[in-house]
Amino acid sequence: MSGIEGTRRFRETGAFSLFLSAPYNPRAARMMKLVDIPDLKSGAERRTGSIPVPGKAHEEEIMKKIIAGLVFALVSFAAHAATPDKDAELFDFHQKACDGGDATSCPFLGLLYANGKGVKQNYFRAAELHQKACDGGDARGCFLLGHLYENGKGVKQNYFRAAELYQKACDGGVARSCFNLGFLYENGKGVKQNYFRAAELHQKACDGG
Repeated sequence: MSGIEGTRRFRETGAFSLFLSAPYNPRAARMMKLVDIPDLKSGAERRTGSIPVPGKAHEEEIMKKIIAGLVFALVSFAAHAATPDKDAELFDFHQKACDGGDATSCPFLGLLYANGKGVKQNYFRAAELHQKACDGGDARGCFLLGHLYENGKGVKQNYFRAAELYQKACDGGVARSCFNLGFLYENGKGVKQNYFRAAELHQKACDGG
């Protein structure tokens, strides 16, 4: 199976939804704040293999990173099975924070609206909140808003706008946005089809984790 076909099938599965939202799930985000995971290699160093052979201390640091990643994945998965009471608690927390000017809480609140967690599902409201976050400088908000534009949820479907937002979020360090933008280039949606550019973006997403 080709890389392009594999990417397409992955996006069509439920796994992609988890892949999309897990990094921005409130519970998972709280866990991430407790774990400092340094970027041990730059993209260039990964490609050229210029990193020296790690010593014992460095190996321990790598193992800590792996364990932290597993913990993060488990917390993200568990968050999707949150109880209604916990959903309502998270909604109230992020509603107050977002209303209080904390732009970083707005994309979390938007996800709760998009998924109907703790509140009635409302893609239009989710789009408003992601826009607020994006305007406030939160790249995750731009990424999530781009996803809504790509799929026509809460906004009129607009691949060109989706590509703009994915580019902004990709430039802001959201690796998954680079992945999505690469998919648009791969399929010529909102941008001129360009497999070379798609490959560059998928590489950037891979290097960014």
